[in-house]
Amino acid sequence: MPMPSAIPSSIPTPTPTPTPTPISVSATQTGPTTLQFAVRTSAWADVHYTVNSGGQQNIRLRQDAGNNTYAAGGLKAGDVVKYSFTYWDVAKNYAVDTAQQTFTMK
Repeated sequence: MPMPSAIPSSIPTPTPTPTPTPISVSATQTGPTTLQFAVRTSAWADVHYTVNSGGQQNIRLRQDAGNNTYAAGGLKAGDVVKYSFTYWDVAKNYAVDTAQQTFTMK
């Protein structure tokens, strides 16, 4: 008995969601009024942040030898900073947005 021939599928195969290359991102209080944002990548990186639910700031971080940094000043104890990053994933050749995180100044 002959085998039935394969019927081509009309349903396209979904494109897998790319997985970003793991990158180190951080926010560190470096003084009583300063929060330093950092992203370890040799390409560009931006930080998006608000202080106490105020207007969003969008800042391009300063690139120096594979580390992008920006120090936000004028903060005080109790300020709630919500932030996320956008950076260029060099290995995958596309921009990546991180999840929003929260930091409370001490």
